[in-house]
Amino acid sequence: MTVAVRATPTAALLWAMATLGFAAGATALRYAEAEARLQQEGRGLQRLIAQRADQHDAHLTAISALAAGLPGMTEGLRQVAESILRFYPRILAVDAVALPSGEAPALAFTTRDGCAPGSTCAAGVVRAAAVATDAMPVPLPQGPGRYLLAKRVGEGPATRALALEIDAARLLEAEAATGEAAAGARLSLTLPDGTPLLARAGDPPGSPFTVSLAFAAPIGSTSQPMLLHLERQPSLFAIVPWGLVAGFSVVVAAVAALGLGLTRSRRAAREARRRAELGEQAARLAHAGRVNALGEMASGIAHELTQPLTALLSQSQAALHLARRGSAVDAETLLAALEANVAQARRAGGILARLRDWAANDLPPPRPIEINAILRGVAALNARDMQLRGVEVALDLPDPSPIALAEPVQAEQVVHNLLRNAADAMEANPAGAPRRVSLAARTLPGGGAEIAVEDTGPGLPPAILDRLFETFFTTKPGGMGLGLPLCRTLVERMGGGIEAAAAPSGGARFVVRLAGAST
Repeated sequence: MTVAVRATPTAALLWAMATLGFAAGATALRYAEAEARLQQEGRGLQRLIAQRADQHDAHLTAISALAAGLPGMTEGLRQVAESILRFYPRILAVDAVALPSGEAPALAFTTRDGCAPGSTCAAGVVRAAAVATDAMPVPLPQGPGRYLLAKRVGEGPATRALALEIDAARLLEAEAATGEAAAGARLSLTLPDGTPLLARAGDPPGSPFTVSLAFAAPIGSTSQPMLLHLERQPSLFAIVPWGLVAGFSVVVAAVAALGLGLTRSRRAAREARRRAELGEQAARLAHAGRVNALGEMASGIAHELTQPLTALLSQSQAALHLARRGSAVDAETLLAALEANVAQARRAGGILARLRDWAANDLPPPRPIEINAILRGVAALNARDMQLRGVEVALDLPDPSPIALAEPVQAEQVVHNLLRNAADAMEANPAGAPRRVSLAARTLPGGGAEIAVEDTGPGLPPAILDRLFETFFTTKPGGMGLGLPLCRTLVERMGGGIEAAAAPSGGARFVVRLAGAST
């Protein structure tokens, strides 16, 4: 059995909610990973800058011992300074300035090109840095990211100011094997008072919808107490793991489709079993209804059989009388009487055959039948009962008869039930009111046949039209509510349909449509 799986609105909503929930969770994890990665990069950069700040302190300590012996130690100081500049390119210059009281500062030593000892080139800046702070970074106006790290050494007339000019941007240079530190992040180094030392722009946002990742920590150096700030603003679309979400969505959809298909398959199997059980119950009910109808039609059956049996008796007695006379003329009359007996016997046999089929529970498959014969047969079987109840049965049958694909006994049972329902409904008619049931047939334009059963009873209230064919629904005192549902079951089993409406005459009108033989 093949079951078509179609997504219901509820299933689609649940699928969308599951996908959105997973996307939100996966995005939150990706955000947490990106934030953790930035924190890790920030801590690594913090350690790197702190290590290099400690190196600066070590360099100042190393050259302070040589600077105390100036001018005699100039050559040794130059060798050390040049070595520092060569191995540490972030250190741009090494200066030593004499600080005699009340005199203009003059360079005692410098590595700057174009400046010589005894000149005032950069001496004022170095002295100002040394006087303003001892071993604290001082920003320089020469360019962004440059600062002086100055330190005073010696006492009295031998006081010196030592300074390293440092390029803060090169503090951030990672080792060649590790690439750029905190690549793509916006970076800044500031002094504790907020004075900026360095600012590096990050990658521009990829879309208007961004998320913010930040890291801030102080550099653990006593002489260079800077603050490091990192920030990234990745696009929200870059954070969402689209491939993972798409894969999850497909898997969930496949699992949901499989589960829905299995559920519907089981439901379809249960429904098929239920329909089969209902079909068996309907078949048993139909058989019981036919057997019960035999009892209801007993008087009509007896009346129907009485006519051919009476004719057989009278014609047999007449033939016997003629046979005793033995004349030739009487022999021809005898032959006619015997032929009439055969016809009446066949008529009685036909009545009994219809009764046998009616009571049988093993019915043949549908076949092309004449609807006129069905209506005539039902009218004949119920003629005696209708006569006793004062009901006139009128047949409106076209010529030629409409042909439909149906099972004759089931078709007769449907018409029989509708006829008896009409007769029962007209029991409530006032005295003297007409009691008439019309059985009409016609051929449908597209093939097949239509049977209409119309009465002159009290009619059908509009409020009950939608419930007429519900099992156990009845408006008849003492009724069980099984007749009309059984009619619908039998008609639908034959591939037809049945409907009810109010008749123009004020009574009820039931219309049965059966498929044509070629449908």
